[in-house]
Amino acid sequence: MLLPDIPLEHMNERDVLVASGEQGMCRVVSYSPRHDLSLSLLTPQEIFGIVEAWEIEHTELIKRGDTEYISIFENRGDFMGGTSLHPHCQIVSSATVPTVPSIETINQEKYHSDHDACLLCTYVEVELTMKSRLIIENDHFVALVPFWAYWPYETIIIPKAHKPDILGMSRDEKMALAEMLHRIAVKLDNLSNSPFPYAMAVHQKPCMADPKSEAAWHFHIHFLPPIARNAVRRKFMTAYELAFMDKRDSTPEETARRLRASLEKHYSVVG
Repeated sequence: MLLPDIPLEHMNERDVLVASGEQGMCRVVSYSPRHDLSLSLLTPQEIFGIVEAWEIEHTELIKRGDTEYISIFENRGDFMGGTSLHPHCQIVSSATVPTVPSIETINQEKYHSDHDACLLCTYVEVELTMKSRLIIENDHFVALVPFWAYWPYETIIIPKAHKPDILGMSRDEKMALAEMLHRIAVKLDNLSNSPFPYAMAVHQKPCMADPKSEAAWHFHIHFLPPIARNAVRRKFMTAYELAFMDKRDSTPEETARRLRASLEKHYSVVG
């Protein structure tokens, strides 16, 4: 996607056609030497090592000095266009903030300005009170179907404590995150007794954020499965979604109920 030696050329035709070269780095983190494993089949202790690798790579990429955003993501399965079945994720550093985190920055900063509070801290408090969209929780994280979900099995993992990015987590917090990643991945697989396709993305504050963003930004992890009702029927974005706005195929409360009911022992090892 990005290379460190892209020419920094600029183009502007009457403020209508505007573009510029952007430098960056792309890295791959392999989850395991084995081809047949995934977040759902790795142990939480093994996933802990992946979380630590994210933190190490994040720290190294910041040292480049020209990194404004670090995107961590995984595409799992043929439905997501995965070209390698080997379990892995990707890390991309860029000199500008990508579109979706930019929108999240604007919304989180506006909420913080209006309410003198963190948007996602408040959101977690609301969801823990209502519980209808909550899937699982541990001492440090919650996993739930977000109120705004439009993918049928969309889920989100959010730290209970205010954390702008993945840096600075304690060992207990990293272990709790590893456990949460494993449990959600198992529950998704168990919905259809097959490897569940998804896009997983870590959203966090821009690297050179000012104090306002630091106070407003709350990191979180999206799971976005591109399926309709089961793992063999793909959800397609059609005219209304493509041309107007997203729409839901099911309520987030019903999806959360199904995920809560999904077992936490992987279907492949249930005796």
